[in-house]
Amino acid sequence: GWRDSLLAGFLGGLAIAAKYDGGAIVLPLIAGHLLAPSGADRRPRNRRLVASLACVALGAWAGNPFAPFELSTLLKDLGLIYRVVDGRMVVPGFRVHEPGWIHLVTNALPFGWGVPLTLLGLLGVGYGLLRRRKEDLLLLSVILPVLCFVSWWQAINPRYLLHVVPL
Repeated sequence: GWRDSLLAGFLGGLAIAAKYDGGAIVLPLIAGHLLAPSGADRRPRNRRLVASLACVALGAWAGNPFAPFELSTLLKDLGLIYRVVDGRMVVPGFRVHEPGWIHLVTNALPFGWGVPLTLLGLLGVGYGLLRRRKEDLLLLSVILPVLCFVSWWQAINPRYLLHVVPL
């Protein structure tokens, strides 16, 4: 309902304010609205989605109220983060010496979660892909894009993968 949509949006905005790569939380928010039963008239569902996305912005502003006033600093800092993960700026201990997806599976996930949880998580992703129920698609809507996005980075740290913890 409306309350859940608005609250999910606001809390997602707070997640973004706390850690900018929390922006991935918007993906399951959108997927959840699109997967929800809508009946013949999709307008109420679409209005809830728009209101929820507005609450994302409101939550991000509530969690980081000075960001709009320091937009140039925010964008500069985000650009710096991008240069680090893209490999254009080297930070000792963060450089990946193999393709990102290999490093992700053989290093970042096992060292961040441990081998048993990594194996269980990867099995869960595979099971979700095979089953393809709505609840699986909702979880996969954040897990797969984040894993794909992170896999091309040149600097991967396990903390960058907090968004796939539902895995």
